[in-house]
Amino acid sequence: MKTVTIDPIIQDEARKLELVQVSTRVLQDVLGASAPLVDASWNQINDQRGRPLLKLEIRDFTGSAEATFTPDELKDDLHLRDRLRWLWGDLLQDRSKKQMEKLKQTVQQLEGD
Repeated sequence: MKTVTIDPIIQDEARKLELVQVSTRVLQDVLGASAPLVDASWNQINDQRGRPLLKLEIRDFTGSAEATFTPDELKDDLHLRDRLRWLWGDLLQDRSKKQMEKLKQTVQQLEGD
């Protein structure tokens, strides 16, 4: 991973910090060869009832994607892997959309010349 930032609130709770660290290793596995291009940030937020959620944002040179997890979701390896694959897919979809827009602009410029 290029960089990983963990909210100090998470760092102060050993149980949550361990879940985030393990989940980050799973994320690296999901990202594969692209991991060195991706930054990750973990933050704690609260839902409408005040329950803690862990928000993961991943970013690369083209954009970002984010997802929220309950602490229990981070304990379920299969579920976690699926959610992280979806998150990575969201970022790749955003990247593809931006690259297609750039390609369209280039084609329009070439056709206009």
